Amino acid sequence: MSQYVPTAGSLVLISTKSRAELVSSTSSSPFTSSFLLTSTSAVLAANKVTLYHVESLAMLRALLSSLQHCNISFLGIDSFVSLQEEGSDLSAQGISRTLAAMVNVSSCSKGILVLRESPPGVERVVPMLRAGRSDSLGHSSINVLQILGRWMNGFWYQEENTGEECSATWICRGEKSHIQWKSLGDEIEDVQISRL
Repeated sequence: MSQYVPTAGSLVLISTKSRAELVSSTSSSPFTSSFLLTSTSAVLAANKVTLYHVESLAMLRALLSSLQHCNISFLGIDSFVSLQEEGSDLSAQGISRTLAAMVNVSSCSKGILVLRESPPGVERVVPMLRAGRSDSLGHSSINVLQILGRWMNGFWYQEENTGEECSATWICRGEKSHIQWKSLGDEIEDVQISRL
């Protein structure tokens, strides 16, 4: 993890993948192309972008703590749910603790927070509390998407897309919209939005 402190107004990307894996995996992803309206390679090459690679939940939480007082205009985090499992903190309690740190970083600077997770990652069911709790909440469960919904006013949920035709669901304060578009390299066209 780099000791470099982002400058004011920086765009910060945090990934569990190496830089090469991140570039490869985001070639047609909304993580960069839809939210930043530019190509992945241009985003990662920009001098206001700081990319951090984290390998554990402890590293992610330490990094978020160090970014707490930085003025970050965009915070993008890739695949943090898998880190929760590796850190033995895959529960609503553990995920909420990590989300609280993310929201704190972005809200202090009134920045944008974008999370990217795989569909299996957000659809999985997790216990309410960490393992080892014997009370009734220890046996209750919830899916990750519901946990995210309690922390975010709105979020983008993209289905598996192949080829040019892409689709996603935008959920904002309980209202759902279905978005379809054509992805032609770095260009997006023929965007259609319908209420669900």
